[in-house]
Amino acid sequence: MEEEKKPAQLPENAFRKLAPGERYEPLLKPEKSYPEITAWSVSLGLIMTVIFSAAAAYLGLKVGQVFEAAIPIAILAVGFSSVAKKKGALGQNVIIQSIGADQTRRQQGFQALAAALAAHQHLCGRRRFGERILAVLLLDEI
Repeated sequence: MEEEKKPAQLPENAFRKLAPGERYEPLLKPEKSYPEITAWSVSLGLIMTVIFSAAAAYLGLKVGQVFEAAIPIAILAVGFSSVAKKKGALGQNVIIQSIGADQTRRQQGFQALAAALAAHQHLCGRRRFGERILAVLLLDEI
């Protein structure tokens, strides 16, 4: 029977204070080169950006509550990388999370501005302004 390769684990000294003279060996070795910015990481990051920006914009304009997408994007990135059986995906997952989190933060800034503009337009009597703002915010992410 073929022996399965165990996934990389943190060394046992990662969870305690290092003794004098003891060295910590990181999971990603500094002398090796690991893939980070790849077609996989950029495309998945952009897909996550569109999905989570749309969700945040909708929730923000509908109920006035927004969320930070960095943690869900990071969890999904690890899951998708595992399903796709990507080797050495740790650096790529960081890029996916960074792209998604940065774009959703920018979108939330636009959303705050859009909410203020929508409130102003509502007080002035114009209708359907919120849908136009939502469309502009979503198109900005593409």
